[in-house]
Amino acid sequence: RVYGAFFEIVAQLFASLGLLEVYLARHVVTAVFGLIGLAYAARIGAHIFGDRAGFLTLLILATTPVYYGHMFNNPKDIPFAAMTVVALYYLIRSLEALRAPSWRVLGPLAVTIGLTMGIRVGGGILLGYTAFFWAMQSRHQGTAIRSLFLPFLVVTLVGWATMVLFWPWAAINPLVHPMQALSHFSSHHLGEPSLFDGQLIDATNPPNSYLPYWFGVKLPEVYLLGWAAGVL
Repeated sequence: RVYGAFFEIVAQLFASLGLLEVYLARHVVTAVFGLIGLAYAARIGAHIFGDRAGFLTLLILATTPVYYGHMFNNPKDIPFAAMTVVALYYLIRSLEALRAPSWRVLGPLAVTIGLTMGIRVGGGILLGYTAFFWAMQSRHQGTAIRSLFLPFLVVTLVGWATMVLFWPWAAINPLVHPMQALSHFSSHHLGEPSLFDGQLIDATNPPNSYLPYWFGVKLPEVYLLGWAAGVL
């Protein structure tokens, strides 16, 4: 109940076609979401820095084990990651049209944010990103931030309605239940121990070195080089 059902609906609709056994059909749909994430990551890179950057973005993400490997068996994180990337693409495109925002710009942004939240309510952070970057862009252009209040309200309402459309439990109480789900995830505790550096540790109380160690082991070196370059 604390997860939206957008991915589940898509996966079950595909499985109902009878082309594949249900188990395989769901794996295929997960992989397709992963490919969508790759495609839109490439579009972001190409849009900001050109075609070469788009290709490098695609290459780096496609050779990232925790993304590529999960593309075939993770029906929660991969669809959520993919739809987040799609929404970020439309957020970036919206920054170019803030002087006269139209439904052609706001529509894809609102719907993709809603679909992301329709997988996991944490996608609501995209509304925060939208407010922040719209405010920064408005300040950069020298336009009044208050002129963006109505477009932002439209994006929020359409996004929220899209989320509720694919989340039966949220539809029962569209305001309270999503907030309860968010509270659940923010205080979620794993009951099982985790394997870290050859030892089983309490997953609710990892050592301070856990996250840097995890990044060092899991991410290709190009990420670490990029992080160092970014700091410089």
